[in-house]
Amino acid sequence: MAHKEQEKASFRIFIIFSLLLFAAALALCMQIRFSDGDDAYFLEHTASRSLPEFVSWRYQTWSGRIMAESAIWICFRAGILFWRVLNALMMTALPLLILRLVYGSILRLCDREGKQILRILVTVSAVYLLLSLQVAGYACIWITGSLNYLHGAVFATAALIPLKDVLDANAEKKSGLSGDSTDGGKRRPWKTAAAVLCAVLGAGYTEQIAAILLVLYALGTFVCFRLQEDYRVTAALTTAAVLAVMLISLLAPGNALRNATSEEWYFPGFSALPASTKLFLTVQFVLSSFSNENSLLFCIVSLAVFLLILQKKGLHLRIHMMAGFVTVISALAAMGAKYCSDMGTDLILMQNVKATAPSWGQLLPEQRFAMLLWGILLLLTGSCLWIAFDHSPLPLLLYLAAIASAAVMGFSPTVYASGARSLFPSAWMVWMLLVMAYRRIPEGRLQRIFTGILCCAGLLHVIVMARQLLDFVPVM
Repeated sequence: MAHKEQEKASFRIFIIFSLLLFAAALALCMQIRFSDGDDAYFLEHTASRSLPEFVSWRYQTWSGRIMAESAIWICFRAGILFWRVLNALMMTALPLLILRLVYGSILRLCDREGKQILRILVTVSAVYLLLSLQVAGYACIWITGSLNYLHGAVFATAALIPLKDVLDANAEKKSGLSGDSTDGGKRRPWKTAAAVLCAVLGAGYTEQIAAILLVLYALGTFVCFRLQEDYRVTAALTTAAVLAVMLISLLAPGNALRNATSEEWYFPGFSALPASTKLFLTVQFVLSSFSNENSLLFCIVSLAVFLLILQKKGLHLRIHMMAGFVTVISALAAMGAKYCSDMGTDLILMQNVKATAPSWGQLLPEQRFAMLLWGILLLLTGSCLWIAFDHSPLPLLLYLAAIASAAVMGFSPTVYASGARSLFPSAWMVWMLLVMAYRRIPEGRLQRIFTGILCCAGLLHVIVMARQLLDFVPVM
């Protein structure tokens, strides 16, 4: 009886926290108004076209992102209050869905964790405070940006839940457990239909999110067929649906027109650059994204992985030193140490000027040092993840997806003009990694210390960025 009461109390905490999170997100979104750039452009063109006309026009002349373009038409026609409420819901849903993805059923989570549920909720949601102002601002609370990135990530996260439930249930059966952290692999038609729908919606927002979904579902389908899982047909259908949506987006006539126009506006001569120059640009962009825009989030993940490695018995001292080195250097970069972060790219500056091709010879010695340092750091991080998660492929796959989603920008003339919002899919993957690592940290004092460090780092980050935040968010 007492156990049931504790479960009910934990679920009440979950509901109250979710409502408070929504209230905070809504309070922030209520401060947002239409901007003078893309928002004003969409206000004009959505007002003069029906939904089919608008989506067709965009598909033919600019973008194959059918779901994102549809969402833009709906929100701009419905009005800013509609977007404010919807976006607050999406900002609330993302951490809660990541929690559901990693921990399994919320009811079972409340049953298992009891009084720990509040700390888990705070840890998962406080990741918002770790995102850089540019990433969070342009991907989550800028109207047009949120309709491409945040909303797509929400649907994609929901789409991954049934697949992970099935794989987790199979792993628990092999280990002799009863499946208490998932739904035990139960098949529910409504969940299957919802997963396919969410996958189609998520893939229709941005190509980066579509590619991540496609790879994860394709590999998940392969595993399901190897395990003879009943879910394998649904997984294969979902993979095919995501692939179809991605092809529709990539084959849009507007893509070629957009690339040509973007090259003229933002990066003259981009298409004529040799492959070696584009490769260098891509490497520089990826390394800089982790050492600058996503540095604090990367630092906290590194700390979690370091704590996991410290808990393992029988590991050589050099592995501990390797994980500690990653944590220390990423912490220095997060605190603004130029020798650990400056690679000669400044996305804020480069958004406002026409870009030119970078080269190794143009960099200062300290910038070359930073690039080499972070190249080593990313390689070491992959090794640490492999060890910390007991050779489980999923965390390493999410990490590689985070790198790849930033790397694909190197093939676009808007690599700099898109700004930090294009790095949100990377942050989304690392966010999942952090929650997975946190779940493995031994319960008790160590988890409490980690949560305290995460929250303090996030709050300090917000305080330091307060002036920039006030400049970014216009007051009504």
